[in-house]
Amino acid sequence: MVKQNIISGLLLFCISIVLGPYMMRGLQKEEAQVAANTELREAFGALSAARKAADSQSTTEQTEAATPLDVATARAATAHVNYAFAGFRKSHITMTHAHGNLQGMFNILVGLFLARIAINRWQMQIISWGMIAGSWIMVGALMLGNMFGQRWAFQAIASGGTVLILALFALTLAVIIKGFKEDNPSLTSSS
Repeated sequence: MVKQNIISGLLLFCISIVLGPYMMRGLQKEEAQVAANTELREAFGALSAARKAADSQSTTEQTEAATPLDVATARAATAHVNYAFAGFRKSHITMTHAHGNLQGMFNILVGLFLARIAINRWQMQIISWGMIAGSWIMVGALMLGNMFGQRWAFQAIASGGTVLILALFALTLAVIIKGFKEDNPSLTSSS
């Protein structure tokens, strides 16, 4: 058993659980989604009315400055973007909570599994710390970006994923090349 993976997994679970109510607070009310939906409905109603008015005008009247149709079109486009962003934010906050729990469970399982592979201690430590670093970088970036509005943190998500993939690749190679320790016959039996 690799204790640091289990401790890291439990910490990820705890942080996700503690921050869960904060993450879900705004989602239960869905005020942003409702407001954006209302704004969108009103903007498209105004756009429809402006189009009807523009159809009845002559072409010379339509080419003058900003017509009501232009204003209504811009308002509808803005409302559509706000509506899409409200839904986008909701899904990303939910994804942050799910990834925190998933990475926590993943680290606990790796901690239990890693000690059963027939590899040197330093190889085990490299895989272990790679899993921990990748998980914390990814989940930390999601939490900073989605919950606290630090958009720069999203750039680190790919780095965390890359570290996780490399650690998983090393774990897979260790199992394929070295196999499992002989002290647990249930894992090494071929029947």
